[in-house]
Amino acid sequence: MEKLLFFRTNDKIDSDPTFSIVSPLDPHSACEFFSRTWKYSLPTSKEAIKELLRLNPSCGVFVDGELVCGEFVNGVGYMGMLFTLEEHRGRGYAKIVTTTLINSAIDHGMVPACAIEMKNIGSQRFHEKLGMRCSHLVDLITVRKSEF
Repeated sequence: MEKLLFFRTNDKIDSDPTFSIVSPLDPHSACEFFSRTWKYSLPTSKEAIKELLRLNPSCGVFVDGELVCGEFVNGVGYMGMLFTLEEHRGRGYAKIVTTTLINSAIDHGMVPACAIEMKNIGSQRFHEKLGMRCSHLVDLITVRKSEF
């Protein structure tokens, strides 16, 4: 069992208008990016990721036609799987992507939220800088069919 911190906000966040982003992402091409970069990805994850991208809000930053940062809303309504390629970090892309998803959720009457591993202090600080606050401590229990 893993402990997660549940972050949320009710307030829209100012975004930087100098960047152009793609939202929603194309499920077929973005699926490759997320299945390659998500630390929990399994060989069977691609189809599930593709379906989540098809059904839920998503956003990404492209540089020279390549997706370099992306995030999407998972099956239970949390923002997640935020990832920026190493060589593109420190440019504000994660802020742009997350801000876009937060504001879109608020525009649609939803409460933007995400779950962050307790040990991921960098992600906690990032979301706090955006104005999100920890509201709950939750337990994550993962059960895989292969474990039975």
